[in-house]
Amino acid sequence: MYHSRIFHVRENVRPRGAEPYESESRLKTDIGDLIRRYVSVNEDYVLRLVSFVLASWIADRLPVAPYLSISLGPTMELEFETT
Repeated sequence: MYHSRIFHVRENVRPRGAEPYESESRLKTDIGDLIRRYVSVNEDYVLRLVSFVLASWIADRLPVAPYLSISLGPTMELEFETT
């Protein structure tokens, strides 16, 4: 474990279970709202980011784990690449 006067990080912190959600549509909307709230990103990328979040929840069941590459493009705007 890493100890600091400022913060404490516990190793292997994982969710303790799952609960039903209102609907798949509502879940995607709420994830998108969180992304918009905490990340300054072009609206065109929000759906990609939501898809990445959902895919990361089931990465152990996919043949290839999803990845997200974020970089500054030639116009100094964020560019995303996902698989």
